[in-house]
Amino acid sequence: MQSFLSVLFLVCLCFASSGGPDEGGYYWYDQEENAEFFNENWIDISTTGTYMGPGDDTFWFAGELDFDFVFYGVEKDSVYIGSNGTIVFRNVYLGWGFTHFPALNSCFVEALVAPWWCDLDADEEGGIYYQAFADHFVVMWDAVPPWVESGAAPYYVTCILIGWASPDGVTNSEIAFLYNSSSYEPEGSSGMQGTRYSGTELQYMPLQCEPGHWNLLTSSADPFGTSSLASVTWASIKTSL
Repeated sequence: MQSFLSVLFLVCLCFASSGGPDEGGYYWYDQEENAEFFNENWIDISTTGTYMGPGDDTFWFAGELDFDFVFYGVEKDSVYIGSNGTIVFRNVYLGWGFTHFPALNSCFVEALVAPWWCDLDADEEGGIYYQAFADHFVVMWDAVPPWVESGAAPYYVTCILIGWASPDGVTNSEIAFLYNSSSYEPEGSSGMQGTRYSGTELQYMPLQCEPGHWNLLTSSADPFGTSSLASVTWASIKTSL
């Protein structure tokens, strides 16, 4: 079974369709806020992007951004892509474990983006791609299955992360997770953080992605003009084991 995941951040199994802001000023919205958002922003870069795989429990340098990307108030330039569904902004391997966001444990990288953080294995199946555009950057995990023990049935995950330029060089840049997937992955988490103390958690195992699901993280309190922002904080949308 093959599935597709595209980034404008994750939207599955949340208790409300919008919320925030978190400590870093990010709000979140999901597919309930704008039915056309997925179709307007979905992009498949598996034939046009730079191929990063194969790889298992590794990461790659994807280059420098050519636009101003502001993440939790700090401009980020270098992009590193982890095989296990993560993006960080410095030369360090994050690992395959997943956690709640924000991660207070100091062993974790402080600034990270995780469309779907779990033990993925792109050694033999699927591919990981990235592509830079004038004002946004896309990362795609295309049909990458989680690692499974011998004889176990694999799951497939495809994800695209899109990060846009900041309009004024100061305001936080928007980020989105898009999911075009019908696969089920039992162990993983989705979210992001700017520091150990500021972040947004969108899902913490289990996750059931469906085609057309999406999640947008933005510094705008009402990016769609019609949204009635839910009066919840990022912490209240967490789920637990």
